[in-house]
Amino acid sequence: MEPSWRRSIFRAAVLICVVLVAGCATAPKAPTAKGSDVPALSRVEDQSGVEVVSLRPTGAGGMIDFRYRVVDPVKAAPLLLRKTKAYLVEPKTGVIMTVPQTSWGTMRQDTQKPEKGRVYFMLFHNAGVSPGNKVTVIIGKYRFENLTVQ
Repeated sequence: MEPSWRRSIFRAAVLICVVLVAGCATAPKAPTAKGSDVPALSRVEDQSGVEVVSLRPTGAGGMIDFRYRVVDPVKAAPLLLRKTKAYLVEPKTGVIMTVPQTSWGTMRQDTQKPEKGRVYFMLFHNAGVSPGNKVTVIIGKYRFENLTVQ
């Protein structure tokens, strides 16, 4: 018989998988910069090869789920490497949140061959970010600024 802590970890992992699968939804439109007809994120999204799909709390509010769709696999490839550092920053307080590291690895998808149109995810620790807050997601050299947590 397995120890109870192993069953608890297995149940938690299954719950996280269910939340991640259930969280796949259609993409909202990117916010438009004031005084501009061009979406505020369009430049960084064009340069990075990904478009932001969603940013929302998950795991009973303990994590922030960041979803993004690959639109250009060549440009997006560096973002999907495990070694590429990723952070979520709450600009008002300056709090920096990282991707959790578990015994199974980091809580983000990675691949050397991104697929065009596929939605990938990253989970960040949540240190007080609530729906409606504006945050910045930094992945490698790219900054996705002024994102609203749903």
